[in-house]
Amino acid sequence: PPDVDLLLDQPPDHVRVCPRVQVDVALLVRLRAELRVAVPPRVEDQDVALADLDVYDNIGDYGAGIQFSPEGGTLERSTLRGNIAQEDGGGLYANGNLHLTDVTITGNVAGNWGGGLTVGDSAELTLTDVTIRDNAAERGGGVFALANTTVTANGITSIEDNNASASGGGVYLFDTVWTGGSVSGNSAIDSGGGLYVFDGASITGLVVDGNDATRGGGLFAEGLIGLDAMQVSNNSATSDGGGMYLLDANATLS
Repeated sequence: PPDVDLLLDQPPDHVRVCPRVQVDVALLVRLRAELRVAVPPRVEDQDVALADLDVYDNIGDYGAGIQFSPEGGTLERSTLRGNIAQEDGGGLYANGNLHLTDVTITGNVAGNWGGGLTVGDSAELTLTDVTIRDNAAERGGGVFALANTTVTANGITSIEDNNASASGGGVYLFDTVWTGGSVSGNSAIDSGGGLYVFDGASITGLVVDGNDATRGGGLFAEGLIGLDAMQVSNNSATSDGGGMYLLDANATLS
């Protein structure tokens, strides 16, 4: 199918770039080089506000649903579903500061990082009443946050029932500051069913409940990590650390 331009002055009620392709994570990883279909919507060169969108069944390398440039923007009252990224950010890829309000990100897939969404280096992500559910990736089934990012979850924001074929079923954090929200019912084949923390993080006020993995059912962490006012409950591991597994970590718990 031909490429499609997304007009930003009057956002459409529906964005569809190509027909749906039914594929699981393992098959996507094997075939990602061949899945060169249409280019999904890419928002660039401005701080843009989008609302009332249904973005589904798109395929791309990064940010298969929507990719925001470093200028960032806002997205409100919208759904991103069934999108497939060959690399990172199945539903959404945020290269800059982004505010999401009343958004559902569900059923998206990424071959590498961030089945639901990926947050780029040094970006600030604000989630208000956002649901990230039933997404899949190799790392960070729901969310993957790159270095020096800040994520703030407000209202009823949940990351639930996502899965990773490697680590970080719900969330994978790389030197990130995270505040608020809940991570529940996620799973990872290897480590960090709820969260996987690499190279440290600061996490405050997060509920981590009912996740599972081989190691660190709720949380697997390495590096300098600070955990404050968290609830870690009902998680399970088939090997070590049902609630938390701290590997060579310098941890502060309060």
